[in-house]
Amino acid sequence: HGRAAQLDEKTARDPAWFLRHWRVLERPRAWTPPASPALDAAALDALQAELAARPLTAWTAPDGLAPYSLDFLAHHGGGENVAGYALCTIFADGERPVRLLAGSDDGIRVWLNGKLAIDDGGVKVVPVDGDKADVTLQAGENRILVECQQAGGGWQFSLRLTTPDGRPIVVGEDGTIR
Repeated sequence: HGRAAQLDEKTARDPAWFLRHWRVLERPRAWTPPASPALDAAALDALQAELAARPLTAWTAPDGLAPYSLDFLAHHGGGENVAGYALCTIFADGERPVRLLAGSDDGIRVWLNGKLAIDDGGVKVVPVDGDKADVTLQAGENRILVECQQAGGGWQFSLRLTTPDGRPIVVGEDGTIR
């Protein structure tokens, strides 16, 4: 842990391919490594409602980080043994299969519309695109909730969508697929 989720130059990605507009929980929540925090359906609903009321934040890259890493240290000012939460809303014209690709420092969990899609918690660094999940966007609004765990050191995540065969999907600031 303590290393940023760095871009592999052999598999360079356009920063526009990453989800960059998030609603971020004002304060991180306590977390005891290595187990992921317990979140039942009611807790997930309450967390998403709290996040939905937060302002939309366009993430900018802090010095030394790739422009696709969403940095909780910059937002929260540090912390140890905590979990940060972010919510992104995407609108799809119709039902659509996609692949979620995530990277993080430390562990990460990702829910799509309340269903756990990626569960890779713990004290570790997951490279950009290191976690993958094939999911289906529903017609209309889709909510992506990210939990990024922090034991110490670096604390960020990256997330993007592709088609099932790997073609990038670009999502605008308003959540629409371009």
